[in-house]
Amino acid sequence: ALDSFYVNIRLLIEFLEVRPASGDLSASKTLNGWSTSFLSSAQNQQLQNYHKDTSKHVVHFTKVRVNRITVSSTSIRQVADAVLAVWDEFAKQSQHLLVPRTADLRKVSFDY
Repeated sequence: ALDSFYVNIRLLIEFLEVRPASGDLSASKTLNGWSTSFLSSAQNQQLQNYHKDTSKHVVHFTKVRVNRITVSSTSIRQVADAVLAVWDEFAKQSQHLLVPRTADLRKVSFDY
C-alpha cells in the first residue's frame, strides 16, 4: 500500500507539472493557462523533494531503495496534503465535474 501511495504521489506531481514528465499528458495540456506559479519557492522545493525521494525509494532500483526509512502517518499525511493542495488548485481552475476537489472525494460513492 505504501508503494502505491508514493507512486501515485509521484504521478500527481508530474501531471500537475511541479516536475513535468516530457511527452506525458499533463495539467496544462488539459487546462489552458495552468501554471504552478502560485506555489511559493519553499512549496515547490518541498514537492520536488517528495518527487526525488519517491523516485529513489519506490520507482527506481537504487541502493537507496534498500535503506530503511522512517514513515509515520503524520509524514504520509504531510505529503498527501502538500500534493493535494496543488490538485485542489487545479480542480478549482478546471471547474469540471470530473475533476473533483479533495473534499469532494470523500463524498464519492463507489457503490454500483
